[in-house]
Amino acid sequence: MMKSTPPEIWREIFQWFTKHQDYILHVGSTMEPAFVISQTCCQWREIATEICPFLWSSFSVSLPCIKYPEEERNVTYVVDAVLARTGEENLQIEFSGVDIGIYCPASLQIFKRILSYACRWESVAFYLPPNHSHLLEAKQSVLRNLHKARVSADPFSTYFPFRISGDCPCLEQIAFEGLPCHVEILLPFHHLTTFRDERMELDLFVYELYLHILRNATALDTFATIHGKTSDFDPPTANQRINCNTLRSLTTSSGPILGSVVTPNLQKIQVEFYDPETDTESSCIEEVDHEYGARIEQTINAIQVLVAIPKLTTSSHLTEIHLSDVGLHAQLTTLLQSTIYLKTLTVELSRWTPVYDRILQQLLSLLNRVSVNANGSSLVLPELQSLTLDVFDTNGVATLNWVDISLPDVLDMRWSKITNRSLRNVHIEVASSKTSFPNLMQAIARRLLKCRRRGQKVDICVADEVGAIVVDFVQDIAVHS
Repeated sequence: MMKSTPPEIWREIFQWFTKHQDYILHVGSTMEPAFVISQTCCQWREIATEICPFLWSSFSVSLPCIKYPEEERNVTYVVDAVLARTGEENLQIEFSGVDIGIYCPASLQIFKRILSYACRWESVAFYLPPNHSHLLEAKQSVLRNLHKARVSADPFSTYFPFRISGDCPCLEQIAFEGLPCHVEILLPFHHLTTFRDERMELDLFVYELYLHILRNATALDTFATIHGKTSDFDPPTANQRINCNTLRSLTTSSGPILGSVVTPNLQKIQVEFYDPETDTESSCIEEVDHEYGARIEQTINAIQVLVAIPKLTTSSHLTEIHLSDVGLHAQLTTLLQSTIYLKTLTVELSRWTPVYDRILQQLLSLLNRVSVNANGSSLVLPELQSLTLDVFDTNGVATLNWVDISLPDVLDMRWSKITNRSLRNVHIEVASSKTSFPNLMQAIARRLLKCRRRGQKVDICVADEVGAIVVDFVQDIAVHS
């Protein structure tokens, strides 16, 4: 039966298999589908290696897992064989290298082999030690098919040049992860739709690169820059606001970035700060707190202005706000009233202060409010569907007084069988089962359970690392109080 089946039929079967799964060939694992198929029988081996290049064109090589010389030789041989079987297919490659001489001396050799096929790269994800990155320069003129690149490095490297100065007409998405602060980046950006950069610190060179991309990437849809601890560098706001008409998603750790752009079509904004109080090396907590508070105020004000600018000409398109370690500022409710199409609000906090209780009580009061205008009356933030608050308190056990009868009142007022017109998800997650909710009485908890039964997802809980609920305060208080 197998021998009578034409090779073309087997080819279609194998191709269907790769297209209908998140298919990638892990070099070094003998149980991968491509290897199993090619070792089943002589006929399948011939079909797989000669007329099925798609079985081999998407692969990953992880060298930190290699511990013995014989494994090095085997992986080097397999990479050569895999590349030889890819035919003329464009390549999707993941490569994780190691410093030469530490674990795997073959790392540099294998990366050079991958580089020799650079003209057919379509998507690459590289973890590059410092002694690998300079090799990309030699291939800068042949990256004609590259659409997507992700480059990671050791953040403690002292030298990491990354230069692609040739034209990459197809390069649309690029992401850097864990790069050191002082790094030289040169890349073509004119066709970028997505730019992401996560690093330890920010310096003037990198900040100017950000502004340069915002000014010149005319098709930019997603711009995300996140850095860790604060440094001595205080980024300036651009002298003239940059028009980013195509930008729909903005993630940043820098208030001045928010103050440097105009984004009339922005739909999602995410601000992630590094809370300096979590840095054990901080020498003066009072000074750190003052700086942290100033950055929060600057950022909230910048978001307000950012939202208000497009509102002068058209309604804000903003549908999602995500604030991580930005704290809760008194201006938050004022900001939210400017975002009439907001669907999702997420706030993550690494410390809790009593001031936040008052601000969140104001938020619940806002959500209970009905606004009256020329078109009649309507709820404030009528589109809101999801409200999330994560409190990972670093100052001890938090006491959340704001969770009171106002919460079920808000859920009742905003309940509708029309999914996109109802507050469907309220998620309040805390770090400890000892967190106190003094105003969450049994009657209130039972009302929240009623909201659950009719289809609203209401969680006040402690969850584990994968998001599974460990402690359900609503259920516990409703049943045991």
